[in-house]
Amino acid sequence: MSKRPNVLWIITDQQRAETLSINGCENASTPVLDTLAKTGVNFTSAVSGFPLCCPYRGSMLTSRYPHHCVPGHEYQLPPEQPTVASVFREYGYDTFYLGKWHLDGAKESEERAGTHYIPRERRGGFDSWLGYENNNAQYDCYLHGHRGDREVEMFRLPTYETDAMTDLMINI
Repeated sequence: MSKRPNVLWIITDQQRAETLSINGCENASTPVLDTLAKTGVNFTSAVSGFPLCCPYRGSMLTSRYPHHCVPGHEYQLPPEQPTVASVFREYGYDTFYLGKWHLDGAKESEERAGTHYIPRERRGGFDSWLGYENNNAQYDCYLHGHRGDREVEMFRLPTYETDAMTDLMINI
């Protein structure tokens, strides 16, 4: 069997393709993303299939239309719904999800979504998963999940959310 390339899929919220300096934005400096775009794939004409985070995220992960997987904000992705993780696993990849999930249907008026616990069976079938439902407090971010067979209890990131998760990803 030939060596398979690594696949790194970065999902950002509320960011259009033209907001990267590689795509002509003079108001942004995105050297790391620019390097990734030069050596990988840069989707400059992709269009969201839904104007809300949850449905679009569900659609990207399942390849289904949003109304067939996560029809709106605070809806749960059906636990039995296969995701991209199962396709990658079929081809011999280990899969790892890190970051915002926002697919467990947490009712944000009833609880803090940043500390909402997502059971393993609702983590999209990834081999390893460290994430949170939703968080709008970048200096007060909590992750939980699993690394292979081992559960990882909820813990607070020590620094700014993006920096801390980048460090986690680098050290995997």
